[in-house]
Amino acid sequence: TSNLLVINVTNDANTFSDKNKVGIRQDASMDYDLEFDSHKLFGWETAPQLWTAMGSEIFSTNYLSPLQTSYSLPLNFHAGVNSTYHLNFDGISSFDANIEIVLEDVISNTLVELSTQNNYSFTATTNDISERFILQFNLINENNELVQEESIRILYYDNSVSIINTTGNEGRVSIFDLSGKEIFSNNLTGEKLNSFSVNLSSGVYLIKANAGTELNTTKIFIH
Repeated sequence: TSNLLVINVTNDANTFSDKNKVGIRQDASMDYDLEFDSHKLFGWETAPQLWTAMGSEIFSTNYLSPLQTSYSLPLNFHAGVNSTYHLNFDGISSFDANIEIVLEDVISNTLVELSTQNNYSFTATTNDISERFILQFNLINENNELVQEESIRILYYDNSVSIINTTGNEGRVSIFDLSGKEIFSNNLTGEKLNSFSVNLSSGVYLIKANAGTELNTTKIFIH
């Protein structure tokens, strides 16, 4: 059996909508699984768009492997028109009792515990950042304690670098080419999600992010 969360978004300005699915399966990986994952395909320009991001790939259906720690999954959103939008979440009860799912709106600094509230409304414009939401999968152990997630994660897609930083500390992110030349550098705030626009030509790069005593490095390939 699998746990499956279905997310629908509608708006007050037109009849367009979008749907995203996030689940957990015993046979899934934390990468793209051909058997049951689906990459995001963007629709009409005036329609809302939802997608999750992992590594350098984006998904309309994204199954995760069974959680060993808590996990924060970016849920990106683009407004097709300036309007009030409504998110609706189905399938919360399909998840194990030791997994709490929380929606975080990083623009309004709002947290929604989805087991007690399965909908969320917000205003958005076509110029807003797409890295607006985080789905927090909080894993609770047998002692009723939160199992902490990886301190720093690095994501890259479509000329955008996102850093998930759970340390609460300020830090820095840098991008290097394989010769060691620094191509990009910027500060990290203590906020959980930091996103930056970058313009990288084809090649292989190293992204390093540090906050406090925590450091993470990932290699990306630009085609």
